[in-house]
This record gives sequence, structure tokens and C-alpha cells, in this order.
Amino acid sequence: MAVAAEFPGVEIVEQSILDDPDLFDRFSEEIPVVLIDGEVHNIWRVSAERLRGALSEATRSNEAG
Repeated sequence: MAVAAEFPGVEIVEQSILDDPDLFDRFSEEIPVVLIDGEVHNIWRVSAERLRGALSEATRSNEAG
């Protein structure tokens, strides 16, 4: 969450796979999962530097498009 806070306008949605059978089926062996724009960014371990780079790229892409 700290990395995402560096990017104003980025919406963080935290979900539990226990609340959604589709998410449970898809990710039960891979939590935690980080999605950026609906695409899997990372599973199991989250690197702050890698996440920062991906969010930077995503925000640039979203601003351009």
C-alpha cells in the first residue's frame, strides 16, 4: 500500500478470495496476488521496486490513452 500511495489517482481495491468463488478458483494457490489494470503483476512476493516501476508505467499509459 505504501508504494501505491506514491501515485495519486491510483485506486487500490483489496479483495478476499473467500468472498468470490471465481477469484478463489483462479488464485487459491497464488495469494497474495497484485493486479494492475486487471492483469497479474505478481504473485506470492511483491517487490516494492518492481511494483513502483509497473505503477509508473501504468499511470503514464493511462494518462496517454
